[in-house]
Amino acid sequence: MWLWDLLISVTSTREDNIMTEWKEYTGSDEQIAEMRHSIHGFVARNEDADSSIIKVRFNQVFIEGQKDPILPELFPTTLKSWLDAAGTTHYLICNPHPLADMICRQARTGQPVWVRIITVGYGAVVMVTTTPDWALDAEYSFTEFREEV
Repeated sequence: MWLWDLLISVTSTREDNIMTEWKEYTGSDEQIAEMRHSIHGFVARNEDADSSIIKVRFNQVFIEGQKDPILPELFPTTLKSWLDAAGTTHYLICNPHPLADMICRQARTGQPVWVRIITVGYGAVVMVTTTPDWALDAEYSFTEFREEV
């Protein structure tokens, strides 16, 4: 898993996770405000492709991987005019992965991780690994699980 993949939360059946979903773009004031104020940015989609992560900072549009912002001279009015010109059909607000801190720590250190998966018919399965898959339907710990499930 690449570190930039941590920004987008994956679909999960657990209710306590942050859910992210594509929304149809209408260009409403509410949608533009949601995108403009998103802390972790957003991704725009048109008929051809999905964009990189886009962030609005200091009233300038930044696209992940580009050093400079999109020049205001190209789209002098608003974020809406830029999205409209790109033919945007959907957008997705980026949320941090609920395990982002743990994933980064494990990636930096290679520290073993205990994984507990609750299965139907077999109860809890516990394993230790240095290459966890970070599925949101499992529990993770840097220390051995003490309590029984």
